Amino acid sequence: MRFPLFIAWRYLFARKSHHVINTISMISAIGIAVGTEKAWNSLKKANLPTMFYMSKMDEDNANYYKVVDDLRAQFGNTVVPLQFPIMNGEKCVGLVDVLSQTARDTQGNDMALTAEVQSRLDDYLAYLSEQVAETSEEFMD
Repeated sequence: MRFPLFIAWRYLFARKSHHVINTISMISAIGIAVGTEKAWNSLKKANLPTMFYMSKMDEDNANYYKVVDDLRAQFGNTVVPLQFPIMNGEKCVGLVDVLSQTARDTQGNDMALTAEVQSRLDDYLAYLSEQVAETSEEFMD
């Protein structure tokens, strides 16, 4: 296998660690890069838990929702956001926690969910429920 050095180190560490969640860092304006695909494939091959972390949401052309849609299209429906930004135009004004179904502004204060944000939260909760249900016959009921 030919990997860039950071992926090779990540892969070697991941093979020895069974009690961590491996994180693939992404830049929101760039989206899925070749390194992202290689890291995902190596971690999946090793059957290790993995999550994506998206950074630089404040940069020009950053589009969280497009990147999430691209991730789901490329890596499958197991990609489920656990948090997502509340955008006001090009500016991030808050963050929604999918599991707790709460929102906070950039200062950490509670925020009310708009109809648009609630709709997106409902979609992500449905994705999450589907993935949890597929892990066990007990959860499918």
